[in-house]
Amino acid sequence: MRKIAITMGDPAGIGAEVIIKALIERGSAPEFTPVIIGDAGVMRHNRELLGADIEFIKTDESALPDLEPLKRNACYIIPTSNIDMNDFRFGEIRAEFGEAAGSYIETAATLVMRKKLNAIVTAPINKKAFNLGGYAFQGHTDFLAHLTGSQNEVMMLSGGKLNVILCTVHVSLLEAIQQLSEELIIKTVTVANDAFKKHFGVDRPKFAIAGLNPHASEDGSFGSEERDIIIPAVEKLHALGIDVTGPTPPDSLFYFAKDGAYDAVICMYHDQGLIPLKLLYFDSGVNVTLGLDIIRTSVDHGTAFEIAGEGKANELSMINAINMALKMSAQ
Repeated sequence: MRKIAITMGDPAGIGAEVIIKALIERGSAPEFTPVIIGDAGVMRHNRELLGADIEFIKTDESALPDLEPLKRNACYIIPTSNIDMNDFRFGEIRAEFGEAAGSYIETAATLVMRKKLNAIVTAPINKKAFNLGGYAFQGHTDFLAHLTGSQNEVMMLSGGKLNVILCTVHVSLLEAIQQLSEELIIKTVTVANDAFKKHFGVDRPKFAIAGLNPHASEDGSFGSEERDIIIPAVEKLHALGIDVTGPTPPDSLFYFAKDGAYDAVICMYHDQGLIPLKLLYFDSGVNVTLGLDIIRTSVDHGTAFEIAGEGKANELSMINAINMALKMSAQ
């Protein structure tokens, strides 16, 4: 029976709400034991606001090997913070909340690395609160890379038949162009190629490489990055036996990619991949970190402070993130 850690995210956001809704909607499954890593008081508070029929059963690391099967609408919880509910308010950026959110990630990663749990599904954090709480990282991806000692982490966003993989992530557009190199593209694609074989059961993954410039520069008419960086990387990937196409003009590439023409599109910068993905799958997309020694999936949305505590959050991304973690761990 697979045991999946689900981190609560920022206490002031919608993490607890979408976890509760997702577990109720999904119901208990024989192959899945949910273990929430978070704050018991905040989870109970959200349960009461939602009027939800779900039971939280406290547990700890020592009990994980012998967890009993769950009845419907029940889950385990490892409380790793103690938020003062008398002073709790949704939608506030607080250092104590960022510190708590970081502790959930650390606990979950440690338990998966120790083989006590099979995968991590993360609810959203607020990056400012996270930094104020003492964590000098941009977010989940680089923090998990730090915790696991990985130097090959790659971000993939998934929705329907469309998967997008990013060469550069949370940097300015100017810095993204400056960071782009043959080596970065080759590393990104080789990590993705290995991950699709290992975690998704694809024997020979097929990737499309997006161009950086409009029309992939039209043979150097506007921009030289395709000629100087992307095409040499594609040629070296071909020599490695990896199935890649490109560089392809992004304005037409995603039309075919959305219907499953490729296993993934390799994007040069953040918004190149995120705009089409979120246009089509805003409420249902999943964030997956490839290249780690552990399995990690996440919702593809933020803390949504503006609606936290109102019961309006959509749980579909959390459901899909749980399903993705189960799919990957089954491999």
